[in-house]
Amino acid sequence: MTTIAIIGGGFCGTLTAVHALHASSTARVVLIERSGRFGPGLAYSTPAPVHFLNVPAGNMSAFEDDPGHFLRWAQERDATVTTGSFLPRGVYGQYLQSVLAAERARAGGRLREIAADALSILPPKDTTTRPTVVLSSGERLEVDRVVLAIGNALPPHPPVPDHGCWTLPSYLHNPWDAGALDRVLHDEPVLIIGAGLTMMDVVMSLAARDHGGRILAISRHGLLPRPHRSPSKPPSHRDPPAGLRSWDGSARSLLHALRDAVRRSAGRGTDWRDVVTSIRGITPDLWKKMDAPERERFLARLRSYWDVVRHRAAPETNAAIADLIASRRLSVRGGRLMSLKPSGGGIEATFRPRGSSIPQAFQAARVINCLGPDTDVRRDPAPLVQQLLAAGSIAPDQHALGLEVSESGFAIGADGVPSNSLLVVGPMRRAQHWENTAVPELRRQAAQVAHAALAFEAAAKKS
Repeated sequence: MTTIAIIGGGFCGTLTAVHALHASSTARVVLIERSGRFGPGLAYSTPAPVHFLNVPAGNMSAFEDDPGHFLRWAQERDATVTTGSFLPRGVYGQYLQSVLAAERARAGGRLREIAADALSILPPKDTTTRPTVVLSSGERLEVDRVVLAIGNALPPHPPVPDHGCWTLPSYLHNPWDAGALDRVLHDEPVLIIGAGLTMMDVVMSLAARDHGGRILAISRHGLLPRPHRSPSKPPSHRDPPAGLRSWDGSARSLLHALRDAVRRSAGRGTDWRDVVTSIRGITPDLWKKMDAPERERFLARLRSYWDVVRHRAAPETNAAIADLIASRRLSVRGGRLMSLKPSGGGIEATFRPRGSSIPQAFQAARVINCLGPDTDVRRDPAPLVQQLLAAGSIAPDQHALGLEVSESGFAIGADGVPSNSLLVVGPMRRAQHWENTAVPELRRQAAQVAHAALAFEAAAKKS
């Protein structure tokens, strides 16, 4: 009988558990989640109705082989939901809980859920022993396979000197921290560092609380995520741009090929979004074709532009943000943040606007960090991550995007050898596929990891 410990009870951990239980009639799964909330994870735990999914309902099924699963579930609860509806993220969290509940009932006691922190994973001592997961509760679990599904880390601190701001109550390091925005008073000026989807969520939350103070969002380029079509419709099937057939693997020529495809498609009345979607299936292959210097060039020069067209905002969110900008309640500026210093109970920010050599200052009562997750695992303060790094059980990739992982999902250690007991699923595999954040990619990966974790059980049965 195989026992699989899955550390992380969000989207990836939940679906890995569901697939493992479904694929085997005897396997046991232990799902470990520090928050005690199994299913939604951080991404889908928000109760705010103004936090929308950035993918329409028709594309959000948890199961690749049943693309209408989520849509049917949502329509059973609200008949007005359509394929193109952008639903609140909290609703999707409820859906994941229902998926887990259904598998829990079917599995008949083979699923155990533990609300605790995993502190360490002790590797097998020899071929006769198994890995041991040590929990914050003091319990030690001896299992056959361990799956890391720990999701995203907190954002890094801004790249400016620390003048004591990181410990101030006026600096909000984690925008998703429960009650974090409760500290923001109605008329306080707010500085948001970052201008992506997290910034949009924070601004939507502040607006829902009738916040009336000025909000300034600063990012390097000042680019906002582009919106989905409204009304949404499934993208028409398109082959990837022809220019990519002979692509030389350089970031520059990739940009030129996509721009040319968008330009030619626009002349035929085709939406640019369809061009971007057309390369979704081959993005991992494009990433693998780039050598290390070209990947670095892409990350340094083109990543921001890719992110805003690839990870788009719900139409409702885009419209609300546009209204706030038009009413001058929100400003989005491109530029380089130069310093953050305590000042008068708040924080004074100095930044140099893009295209200018003259610094500007902004006096903020609150500074909210929306830079996105820190992908450099060496800076991750989680005891488990640090223990695995120190033991050499995991290794950061050379671009600091996550972990080194084999094609089948096993963690590659500091010695360059893949583990035979530790697997990885989710955002920590960015370095392998680049695109590793959306439901279509992650649901497939969860299924693959579940089967990899069970592979030795199948081999044992054959023998």
